[in-house]
Amino acid sequence: VTPAPKRREKPLPKTAAWRCVLMAEGSSSGASLFGALNHAAGVGHVLRAAVPRGGSGARVERWAKVTPNRLTALALSADGALLAAGTNEGELHVLQASSLARLVRLQEHPMYVAVLVLTERDAAGGYAAISCSTNEVKVTRLPKERLVPPTLSADRLLLLLALLAALVAAAFAHFAGGGGEAPGEPPAAVEAPPAAP
Repeated sequence: VTPAPKRREKPLPKTAAWRCVLMAEGSSSGASLFGALNHAAGVGHVLRAAVPRGGSGARVERWAKVTPNRLTALALSADGALLAAGTNEGELHVLQASSLARLVRLQEHPMYVAVLVLTERDAAGGYAAISCSTNEVKVTRLPKERLVPPTLSADRLLLLLALLAALVAAAFAHFAGGGGEAPGEPPAAVEAPPAAP
């Protein structure tokens, strides 16, 4: 796999080891390869690479840190919309396959996820994840409402703007009210104490 062109993102760790690989049929120009990589320190990454027809010269398109834990299983939905990853700590992460944005994080098992399957989309637009750990199989419903990429809600945006306005007002009051020296001004003259006789 050929590395992606240089970006502002942090590069993948050089001590990463491949754990799982999946291929998804793409357009007439090629397919997508999804891989789970684990850093030596345990950090789990997922990457998506474009594989041209003929299979040579694959190029990494995107990668994302999914979890501080090791990835142990990977599954792709039949329609290629969702990617699920299981960890050595029993977590289930569901990602949007196109952007690798995390949609859902669940603690499904007390131990590592050994096998993971995503079902086809149901009539309501949701999916189900079937995850297996030691002596345990779980079916987790993933309704369409939970599979929305995180966004900055209007409430959070208003809160951030209010905090910014409060900081600006406090800074203005501090400098305008004589509570401190304005940036760039020389400090007020301080008289030296009288010399001892």
